[in-house]
Formats: sequence, C-alpha cells, structure tokens
Amino acid sequence: MSISENLVLSSMQKIVHGVALLSYRRQSQLSQRAASRMSVKLASLLDPVRTLSGGNQQKVVLGKCLNADVKVLLLDEPTRGVDIEAKHQIYELLEQLAAQGTAVLVASSEMEELMLLCDRLLLMKDGKIVGERSVAQTDLADVMAVVMGTTRTDSRRVGR
Repeated sequence: MSISENLVLSSMQKIVHGVALLSYRRQSQLSQRAASRMSVKLASLLDPVRTLSGGNQQKVVLGKCLNADVKVLLLDEPTRGVDIEAKHQIYELLEQLAAQGTAVLVASSEMEELMLLCDRLLLMKDGKIVGERSVAQTDLADVMAVVMGTTRTDSRRVGR
C-alpha cells in the first residue's frame, strides 16, 4: 500500500462518505498532516511504504495512530532498527502525546530507552511482573538487580 493509504488506514471513518465513497482530498490532507508531523522523509505520499527506510516506516505506523486520535498507545520496541535521528523524533513525539494526555505504554528491551521515556516501570522476569519502580526514584542498577533476581532493598522501591 502507499504511504498515504497506510497513514489513514486506522481512521477510515474520517475519509469515507456514505456507504463506500472515499474522499481522496481528505485522505491527502490527513496523510500530509501526519507525514509532516512525523517528519517522514519521502518523495511522494503515493510511493509504496516499503520504499521507505526502517525509521520512516516506523514513523508511518505512529502517524497512523495519530490520525486515529488514540487515547492509549501501546508500543512494543518502538525504536528497534531505526537510526538515531528517527529515534529522537519518535521520543519527542511520544513525550508530546503523553503531555497531551495520551497514555503511552512502552515495552522495550532497551533499559536506557525506558528510563528516558517512562515515568513508571513494571519489571518482568519469565513473563511475570517482579517489581515496580518510579523512574525518578530508581536507577539502572536497581532495575537490573530486580530483573536479574538479585535483591536490592533500599529507598528506591515504590510501594503499591
């Protein structure tokens, strides 16, 4: 599918009139707005999304979510395989969405990313939650100790 079609896929109700009439003008407006907001580097919105770099493909996925006006955004490894510039753009967007009231939940194996993006961490080991931490009251060593199964009891723990 094209970049434009991907960007509006989750918000079809905004571009469909009647039973099955698409407003290509509205599709173009929505996709241009999302591509611009996400800083997607592209030649044309009509190009297939597979022609984009990995980082720009990831930004298209997030742009699709923006067009859907989601209240909760669940992301699994949101910056895996993207370049540094795209990673920072994605971080900025997620911070903006959270500031606007969108609940952003991030699952990531990159601890530094989680410490940067999150306010609160739910720590898992073997598929079970083994700890909860406030990012402001913990550090990477504490998180790793919990995840690795060693005990570290100090004032950094967040009560439930």
